[in-house]
Amino acid sequence: MNPSVGVHGIPEFDDSDYAMWSELLERRTGITVPRERKSFLQTKIWSRMSELGLSQFSDYWDLVTRQGIDSRLEWTQLVDRLTVHETSFFRHKPSFDLVRETLNSTFAQAPDILHYRMWSVSCATGEEAWSLAMLADHCAAAYPHKKLYYGVIGTDVSRPAIALAQQGIYDARHMESVPAAMSHYLQPAGKGLVSVSDVLRKRAAFGYFNLLDLEAAAKVRYDLIYCHNVLIYFSRETRLKILDNLVRYLKKDGILILGPTDISAWQHPCMERLPARRTLSYQLKNDV
Repeated sequence: MNPSVGVHGIPEFDDSDYAMWSELLERRTGITVPRERKSFLQTKIWSRMSELGLSQFSDYWDLVTRQGIDSRLEWTQLVDRLTVHETSFFRHKPSFDLVRETLNSTFAQAPDILHYRMWSVSCATGEEAWSLAMLADHCAAAYPHKKLYYGVIGTDVSRPAIALAQQGIYDARHMESVPAAMSHYLQPAGKGLVSVSDVLRKRAAFGYFNLLDLEAAAKVRYDLIYCHNVLIYFSRETRLKILDNLVRYLKKDGILILGPTDISAWQHPCMERLPARRTLSYQLKNDV
């Protein structure tokens, strides 16, 4: 790695540095950083190095690649810097409209007892998962005579993001994207903050998960998997592999909802594309 200093005192980050760091990130997380975003990668790494008092990329490389708990903890911090956590409640209305229609139809046709599981893949700081929980609880209220058991699992590769999701405390400005009929699920928490209600906390759980581990045998199957604006950070080959593995986590007739620009021309023999407008969604028709 080049030890010379560039502009603003930041060490030079040449093509060989980019190749090493981007390969490490893709190998460990599957996330790709295109060459045109080399400066983004350099800046994010340098900002963390500055906090640690390190002046050379080679020193930081040694820290995150060596064996030991300190290395693993530092890698977690870096991944948190490099992954995007920009999200909001009910982001992309057409996709959540599809979730609402799916829940209403499922609950209406359900017998007296129903168990329904949803998975928010790469949930970042949790707004997506909590939105799914809000919708499920809101829809279930229309069927008080039925025993509807439902829950949401939110996962992410960033442990700090998961910690924030578990807290369920957000800036009050996040209320702006919550439908009025569901605003009661977020309660004032003082100092311009809101907190997720206790009703929802019983319906959601969060945990660390790396999408590259999807090939492990699926022990739990879900009725709905919400994987929105996640695949865009992976190479096309990795996207296809992730999608094929996600299918194995669906129940029969389960729904998979992706971001509209996540991928094109994906087909699976067990999946059928849904006609919902302005969404990219599929249903498992033949069990795998």
